[in-house]
Amino acid sequence: MTSGTAGASIYYTTNGAEPTTASTLYSGAFNVTANSTVKAIAVKSGMNNSAVVQKVISITTPAVGTLPFEELFTSSLGDFYAFSKTGDQVWGAASYSTGTYTKFAKMSGYSGTNKDNEDWLITPKFTASAALGLQLSFASATGFAGNALQLKYSTNYSGFGDPSTATWTDITSQATWPAENSSYAWVESGNIVIAGTMSVHFAFVYTSTTTAAATWEVANVKVINVPAGPTITVTEVSVPAMQAVVGASSTSTIHVSGVNLTTNVSLAVSGKNANRFSVSPASLTQTGGVVENTEVTITYTPAAEVADTATLTLSSTGANSVVFELTGKGIILTGAGTTENPFTVADVKKLNNSLASTTKYWVRGYIVGVPSAGNSAGNLTTVDLEAPFTGKTAIALAEADTETDLTKMIGVQLPTGAIRDALNLEDKPENFKKQVKVFGTLEAYFTAAPGVKNTTEYMFLETSLPKVDAKEFKVYAATGQLHVEALERGEVVVFDVIGKQIYKGYLQAGHNAINLPHRGVMVVKINNRTAKVVM
Repeated sequence: MTSGTAGASIYYTTNGAEPTTASTLYSGAFNVTANSTVKAIAVKSGMNNSAVVQKVISITTPAVGTLPFEELFTSSLGDFYAFSKTGDQVWGAASYSTGTYTKFAKMSGYSGTNKDNEDWLITPKFTASAALGLQLSFASATGFAGNALQLKYSTNYSGFGDPSTATWTDITSQATWPAENSSYAWVESGNIVIAGTMSVHFAFVYTSTTTAAATWEVANVKVINVPAGPTITVTEVSVPAMQAVVGASSTSTIHVSGVNLTTNVSLAVSGKNANRFSVSPASLTQTGGVVENTEVTITYTPAAEVADTATLTLSSTGANSVVFELTGKGIILTGAGTTENPFTVADVKKLNNSLASTTKYWVRGYIVGVPSAGNSAGNLTTVDLEAPFTGKTAIALAEADTETDLTKMIGVQLPTGAIRDALNLEDKPENFKKQVKVFGTLEAYFTAAPGVKNTTEYMFLETSLPKVDAKEFKVYAATGQLHVEALERGEVVVFDVIGKQIYKGYLQAGHNAINLPHRGVMVVKINNRTAKVVM
């Protein structure tokens, strides 16, 4: 404490009482070990005493974790302690609307530019009940290039203040982590064990530089006593619903470990549609009673466009079995996402963001409005369907140009530049009800509604070519063939109803019978003129 009056003496109290010259004379810094109200006055002979000044000091007791411990970061960092050694950016709680984990702790050293940062996210203090020790698990995700997240523990950290005053042991290598800049794909850590009964703090340590600043997210942190008997542990609490195109497969993974085992861990699928699911490996070998954190792959291969269910059971002698309910749905798509055979709007809705990645696909549909909102159920909820249109950043596509049902539409992102200039309805209302195909990533757009983002290419599709002149050509279907009566030679191209080319050839003058591999409504194009037939 200091006084602006040279030669003044300072007297103080720490119990909230008014200070006098009989109070403690200040001679230097002193420790405050409990919640206190410090009051002080400055005194100098020949002058009036100063006004009383006060400072209320609140001391927060370091958090102690109760086992079993779980932190989901629902709305805050909970009992975690965040300490920033360098930089203005800090750990905080964050959320997404969709994903494996929607609540998490997040840290980024980027703020306009890359910044120098060192930031610690420290758990409460834990004390194991037996010498087997503590078991930590969590999930992590990262985006953008930058330093890896570090994991450390200390047995002498006080629970608050600068962590560099304590001794920390690096255990980063004991956990499984996502690869650098891996688009925020969640990765389970596996089980990290610290043996012994000493008190432990764990810490996630983030660093960034002016050259690179990754974003890191941590979720589902769990700390338990290492089990005493045979125990099978699976990091995931459930297996997400799976979806695959009929004739293809999709996969999901779980991470399995075990301690104090006397036999190997067996994995078996049973139930109504067990033949649609498989698991690999089907057995995990224990060594010295331990199964190290092992990734297990569950594969779903549907046979029809129906829902399938089964049960996955993990078992080992003397251990409680771990059971997961498996669900899957087969889908049949009309398109393939290629330029020759684009996905339809219905295809994108069926895929339901399951292809979300950097891979781009072609999608076709009619421009029916301007979307501006969606919901967690996977549907657009606000679409401007009538001119004049407002908004240049997106368009809505549908299967038909007369569609008004928002649940049958998808949003298409229009990045700044040529694509936005060409497709947006505010500037180009004449695009309304035109058919177009676009090339971009298939992912959630407008909350969780399936859509097309990062659009880089587009093409308007012909939908109103001149009709075939009946005087020159007669087109009809009979005996399972396409028949064309022609007065002269010409090129013929046949498309199915979604625009996929299924035949191309040349007509001879006179009668032509063409075998087609498809049935249904066909669009026949002859010398740039069209006719429709039903096969």
